[in-house]
Amino acid sequence: MRIISGKFKGIKLISPSSNQIRPTSDRGKETIFNVLNSIFIKRKINLSELVVLDCFCGSGSLGVESISRGAKTVYFLDSCKMALEISRKNCELINSLKSSNFLKFDFASTSKISIKANLFFLDAPYNKFNIKSIIENLYLKGLIKNKSIGVVELSHQEKEVNFEGFEIINIKKVSQSKFIFLEKK
Repeated sequence: MRIISGKFKGIKLISPSSNQIRPTSDRGKETIFNVLNSIFIKRKINLSELVVLDCFCGSGSLGVESISRGAKTVYFLDSCKMALEISRKNCELINSLKSSNFLKFDFASTSKISIKANLFFLDAPYNKFNIKSIIENLYLKGLIKNKSIGVVELSHQEKEVNFEGFEIINIKKVSQSKFIFLEKK
């Protein structure tokens, strides 16, 4: 597992030793950011102006990749303390703690947080959560803005989900994963 592009390209990230965390593959990450770059160009979005949520951050590889590519601020959210520790260590590797925030977060909770993200990644453990409810909850809690772009990673076997209030922009399949690109209407 490494950083694919940007300022810290090629740096190897710390991988979890436990099978509780399933990092997004390098190939998957490359696909995600290629599609995002295309979306950003079409919508005249600059990654350096974005606040990013890395939900169910695991190793933090998507958030760290965002930092390497110039994201303004990244919030790493997970309910697992070990995942947040690994994400923090990966941010330390690239000396980016100033632009990183780590929050132990219950995705089913109704409490609000004062984060307004423009880009979010949601890579929950496969088949264990109601992804539609989590995304709706993120919006209702005020964590994501209107016109936010989201990337949801699902198992390639999971059925397509209708994300109410979101437009599906693109869907890509890579190996055992399916990446759904959304925009909040």
